[in-house]
Amino acid sequence: MKTLRPAFTLLLSLFATALLAEGSCPKGYGMNWQGQCLDCSKPFSQAVCAGNGDAAANSATTAPSTDEKIQQATQIINAVDAFSTYMDKHGSDADNSSPAAPEKSDLQRQLEESDRIDAQRRKAELEGAAAATADMADMQDSDWRSRVQDDSKPAKAGDAKKTAAVDCNCHKRVGSCTATIALLKQQKTGVDYRVSSTEQQCSKVSYYIDNTPYITVLNNRNSTTEHSAGLTNVSAKSFEVERCDVCERQ
Repeated sequence: MKTLRPAFTLLLSLFATALLAEGSCPKGYGMNWQGQCLDCSKPFSQAVCAGNGDAAANSATTAPSTDEKIQQATQIINAVDAFSTYMDKHGSDADNSSPAAPEKSDLQRQLEESDRIDAQRRKAELEGAAAATADMADMQDSDWRSRVQDDSKPAKAGDAKKTAAVDCNCHKRVGSCTATIALLKQQKTGVDYRVSSTEQQCSKVSYYIDNTPYITVLNNRNSTTEHSAGLTNVSAKSFEVERCDVCERQ
């Protein structure tokens, strides 16, 4: 509606100009049908002046006064200006109120989508952490089960004392060591690699393969061969030793 106001104003100005110009010929002139003032003393203007009566009195008696015409034009301009102002206000209110609901709806949808993505990300992080913890526990339990099975085998008489004296308790750390990991073979089912420690009999090596944590316990030995299933495209750079702990001997 705001774009209509200048058009209304221009139209009213033209109308007011025409209204003011109507019947305003000076004394001794007559107005033809086109609104032009013609000199009544001229031969070609006599018909116009004769049709309008006394040319001398034409502008003074038959036409409304200039003040009256100005007043009429001003009233018309004020009325239409007030109408256009009213339409501007109510049109703006309607324009501003109608898109509010869709904008709010779009914002709500964006917030809900952001919350959904955050929830999925947090869920994935928790699941990944739980899986890594479970893998570490499984590997540690597997190594401890292997140690128990080895210890349960009948030992030679000469080795009985030695085996009992060098049993690892990796729940207690008594020192640090240095560990290395060497890639042995890439297979279809996974990868074979060797974990070695500078501690000869009892140590625990913590390391990462492609940012996934692993643990290997070396009981009565300083190296072992491991196999991790499901790993593909692994290189020597995929292995990273985090720490090597010397475990308590029992």
